[in-house]
This record gives sequence, structure tokens and C-alpha cells, in this order.
Amino acid sequence: MSAASEAADRATRDYRSVFNAYTHKFHQPKPPIGELAAMQGAITQSFAKRYTPKTVAAIEALLSDDPDLDAIRNGIRALGFDDLWGISAALDEAMTSAQRDPRFVPWTRIDEPISAIQRVVVEKGGAAPTKTGFEGMRLPGTVDDSVETRRS
Repeated sequence: MSAASEAADRATRDYRSVFNAYTHKFHQPKPPIGELAAMQGAITQSFAKRYTPKTVAAIEALLSDDPDLDAIRNGIRALGFDDLWGISAALDEAMTSAQRDPRFVPWTRIDEPISAIQRVVVEKGGAAPTKTGFEGMRLPGTVDDSVETRRS
């Protein structure tokens, strides 16, 4: 499976997880879970296993008047920071506030390869991200614009 296919598959599973958690835990009136499970080729008893507690926490954060950006990032990996604008005024306010912090680094979607590297480096108190890596280091496979490259 190609990298693009794998990313699309992960995003599809992530969005299905969000849909299932929302319909099962939050939507009122509750939809017929058996019908939702059948539409996905699942059985009713396994429907609740098609999402995680992190997904539920992310949805709670999205619906909250005081959204927890970390819960959203950890629970809905297919959404990047920029995908969240406009969902609610409270979320926009939390995102604007986060951007004021000079240490804050917006996360990217799971299908963007630098996101995992960026997340680990930043969470470990590392350097700020740059176009080719992070301050003081370069990611493999990137070109450092300050160095002339020679062709053999």
C-alpha cells in the first residue's frame, strides 16, 4: 500500500472513530446503534470498540466552552491545527490564545510526515521547527538552502 493510501486509510478510520464516538456518547436523541453498526459492517456489540477514550475526550474538548487543544490533538490525529478554525468561537479563541505563546507549535495532520517528528522534538523541549528541520539540525532528505550543492 502506498504512503498516500495508508494516510487516507488512517484518516478514514480516525473520522469514523469520531463519528461513532459522537453518535454513541453525545448525539441526542440517540440514533439506533444497530443500524449504524450494520452500515459499517460491524455488529452492535462491537460498535463501542470502534473508538477510544481519547476520541471521546477530543469530542468533549471540541464541544466545550473551554476547549483542551491537547485532547483534540491526541484524540483526532487526522485533523491538523489549521483544520480546527471556525468550528466554534470558543475553539477559535483557544487557538488564538495558544498562538500567542512563543513556545506553541501548531500540529499538522497525521498524514503530513513531519508532524510526528515535529511533535516529539517540540514536546521534549527541543528547537523550533524550520523549513528543513529544526533550529540547529536538519532533517534527512531536506536541502539546506545555505549550502551550495554540487552535482557529480
